[in-house]
Amino acid sequence: MNQPCNSKINYNGCDYMVARKLKNSKYFEMAADVAKKSSMIQKHGCIIVYKNKIISSAYNIMPMKYKDSVHAEINAISKIKHLQHLFKDCELYIVRIGQNSMEYPLKYSKPCQHCANFIISKQIRKVYYSINHEFDSYCPHSAPESNE
Repeated sequence: MNQPCNSKINYNGCDYMVARKLKNSKYFEMAADVAKKSSMIQKHGCIIVYKNKIISSAYNIMPMKYKDSVHAEINAISKIKHLQHLFKDCELYIVRIGQNSMEYPLKYSKPCQHCANFIISKQIRKVYYSINHEFDSYCPHSAPESNE
């Protein structure tokens, strides 16, 4: 039986909250809707919330003049750089979704090292991201059950 893997990781003063299939989370659902707008194969979406209000949202894109994609987290934060004074009280919700044929399941979406460093540099202290054991095999802080 699939059980949610919820855990908290503190990395350089930033709390990363990992959660899988949070059906009651409107922010994860909204981030998934944003991710659907991406034209990329790996569809990521990010919502930034300040005091229960969404202040930014974005998805990953592939700009024509670059060889690498711009990640959803970078996109969402860059849209509101003029609100940097609010960042320490903001929360990021990040998702990656599966294909339409799979009914867009949530997948593993931990920020890459570059994005994590960018988030930390902006002093955003709470980051939530999706994981899913059905489609992804990595879940930090969960140990397999012993047969002893």
